[in-house]
Amino acid sequence: MVWVRSDPFELRPTGRVTVFAWVRVADEQNQPQLRIAIEGKHEGQAYYRFGPVGLDDAGRAAPIKLSTQWTRCQFNIPNLPPGGLREVRVGFDLMQAGEVWIDDVEVYDLHLEEAEKTELIKSVASAHSNVQSGKLAEGHRFVSGYWPTFLRRHVPLPEPRTEAAFAPPKPAAPAGGGPMPPPETSAPVRSSWDPRGWNWVPKWR
Repeated sequence: MVWVRSDPFELRPTGRVTVFAWVRVADEQNQPQLRIAIEGKHEGQAYYRFGPVGLDDAGRAAPIKLSTQWTRCQFNIPNLPPGGLREVRVGFDLMQAGEVWIDDVEVYDLHLEEAEKTELIKSVASAHSNVQSGKLAEGHRFVSGYWPTFLRRHVPLPEPRTEAAFAPPKPAAPAGGGPMPPPETSAPVRSSWDPRGWNWVPKWR
């Protein structure tokens, strides 16, 4: 067995962690028993979780097959222990003889899966529609729910944009120094789906 570990680091208390790494092998016909692991300390006890790559511990094909080309591998833990971990390390454990290359390791404490993003966007759209139609209780129920509370706790809101950012550009002075045209007095048409109402929806990685 061969193993490597990162230096220890701290995670924000989001209760989640995702590791991405690019991995390749010398011979894709000989898949390795490779683990992408997260370890740390929780309430004084050792914590260790892993995801298999290539082959699992029983020698069966893992969800991610490696090749001689770089493959982006992912290991996700959406339910870290309450209170979080200390002295967190990312690890790679080669459980049997083999040859692998690992590069460009990334760790995220707020990565959402595509299904989670899609479900959240649908919920936001539904809540927005309910508020627009006067169903304020439905909108309040949504913003008091799990995901909005989670995002308010862990995702900083962007600075609000001012009306000046949306003001139309000033007309250029006419050639020859003639009089400026009168300003437009009609208000611009604004859709009820104004993107400014979505400033709080974060961009995830």
